[in-house]
Amino acid sequence: MFLRRRRAATVMRHAAIGRWLYHEQMPPLEIDPHLSDLALAEAVQKYPRFAGRASRVLARPLLRGFAWQVEWAGEAPAGQEAWEFQNAAIRAYKRLANIAG
Repeated sequence: MFLRRRRAATVMRHAAIGRWLYHEQMPPLEIDPHLSDLALAEAVQKYPRFAGRASRVLARPLLRGFAWQVEWAGEAPAGQEAWEFQNAAIRAYKRLANIAG
């Protein structure tokens, strides 16, 4: 019993440290809604079947860098072409916003 409580306390401490590192080391990136719309429109030119299905480009902060993704209106489509659309939209956003990487 004692060991379980001690282990639970250790896990909670590590979780708190993890949350601190996650939120403190990488400041959030402001996504310009206008540039997001332009990037999605550019990606739709290459992949017209996704017109109206993507709502915006997101950048979720990680310990180092960001997880770039497209937020979908409704359920995210599956398949290679959906990944290519997302990558095209993210590349377009980074280029329009002058973000390296």
